[in-house]
Amino acid sequence: MARLAKKNPRSLAWIAGGMVLVGVAGAGIWWWQTQAKLGQLPDGVTLIPESALYTVTVTTEAPPWQLIQAAGLFQSQAWLRGPWGPVSPEGIKIGDLDFTRDILPWLGAQATFTGLPITPTTALQSSDSPVVWILPIPDQAKIEPFLNTLQQQTSREYKGIPIYNVPGPVGEVAGQGITLITQGQKQYLAWSNINAALEQIIDTAQGQPALAQVSRYQDTVIATGGGRPQAQFYLNIPAYTAQNSPSPAPAESELAGLTAALRIQDNQLRIKAMTWLPETSDRSLVAETNVSQIPQKLPGNTLATFTTSNFQASWQNAPLDWQNSISQGFQQLSGLNLEQDVLPWLKGEFALAIVPVPNARLNVVGLVVMAQTKDRPKAVATLEKLDQTAQQRAWQVTKDTEKQTTTWTMPPGIPLGQHGWLDQDTLFIALGPNLAQTLFPPPNPPLGQAPLFRSTLPNPGSSQLFVDFNRTFSLTQNSPILPQLAPPFQQALQPFQGLGIAGRVRNSWSQEYEIRLNLNNP
Repeated sequence: MARLAKKNPRSLAWIAGGMVLVGVAGAGIWWWQTQAKLGQLPDGVTLIPESALYTVTVTTEAPPWQLIQAAGLFQSQAWLRGPWGPVSPEGIKIGDLDFTRDILPWLGAQATFTGLPITPTTALQSSDSPVVWILPIPDQAKIEPFLNTLQQQTSREYKGIPIYNVPGPVGEVAGQGITLITQGQKQYLAWSNINAALEQIIDTAQGQPALAQVSRYQDTVIATGGGRPQAQFYLNIPAYTAQNSPSPAPAESELAGLTAALRIQDNQLRIKAMTWLPETSDRSLVAETNVSQIPQKLPGNTLATFTTSNFQASWQNAPLDWQNSISQGFQQLSGLNLEQDVLPWLKGEFALAIVPVPNARLNVVGLVVMAQTKDRPKAVATLEKLDQTAQQRAWQVTKDTEKQTTTWTMPPGIPLGQHGWLDQDTLFIALGPNLAQTLFPPPNPPLGQAPLFRSTLPNPGSSQLFVDFNRTFSLTQNSPILPQLAPPFQQALQPFQGLGIAGRVRNSWSQEYEIRLNLNNP
């Protein structure tokens, strides 16, 4: 039996040393990648606990806010006129300090506002939800006058960090507080409406789980936040829903979070947003092609429309609670089972559109459903079931074999709607009088060529939403039968000309949305 060769001790040392070097190199690469990601996140989120309900990061530079002022958004959006703590014109009222002179000079380029969960400690001080501002301090020398005044206030210590009791921006309110936190080479000021909430910030700074460490949060913030946006937003969907639900046991959310970034450019508000599934989810999102054909078949004066490139795939990607609500509503309206009677053949593009009724004596709108299919016989069978439902409701069903259309009327001959085929693969269902004449012959110009549609949806998505605000408001205001928008809602939307949202599946666990709001000229 051959003897095993003895290992050379020097060889073993080289092997061991190589393994150590590989381990160190791997750890170094991991650390470098982690730091690189953290450097792309909003400044200050490393202090925000993982349990935060939401965060809003805004630029403190003047030009973006001047654009918002010029667009009239401060006048129309009541929530923008509230006291916004340290970054509001009122600032933090401590002694005789002036916001413009004593506070604004040391504010960094960004400020982050976060909502934290109510805890037993915060509940003892206030029933309000705790909010915290995180303010980076880029120049220590410029904040010295503020610190000198701050240190004259009463304080308490938490884990070695002073928390100062100070009045807030809305006057002398007991329980508000400020603390200074150093993290690495950076220093931050944290202000809260509830003194005890600052303990969560200090805990995070000293090693408790931070929002910045959540991998899918990192990925989506980096994907949406490039190019110095004017504002960035994060919503912890499960936590926010649980805290604000009237039910003691709210349904579990299928989405883990939402991130968004706002930019103001070319008289538009441009928002890039993403949602994602929890890492524990067993669902996998299905990629789809982009919408391309149906916008060319809808009339150019369409007021609003939702379109998708593949209804089946969009249905699979939709949250289950949405599916249940839509299925129940569809069955009550049509008498059909959506999953059994419609989904098997609805594999192409789909649109739901609000269209003005042509030649109407009064301002009236109708509803148009348009769908593409590769299984026309099954679609025809579903339309026949719809006709049966109409007859059960005492509607008259009249078929025109030459035009391949069916008309629904109600005694004494009041037109209710039509359905038919625009081509071999595209069917329509129109609820409202005379809507078929807006669909064929093909509309000229179609919606896909309308200037507002093209400017709000420059990049097609697999799902799209379009709304023409100006024409919709004009129609409702001048109609004696259409419902009027509530004044606060109308005021909030008044600055906007139109809205476009293009959604796409980014990967198996996230979806992205490109949102554009065209502003009316001031």
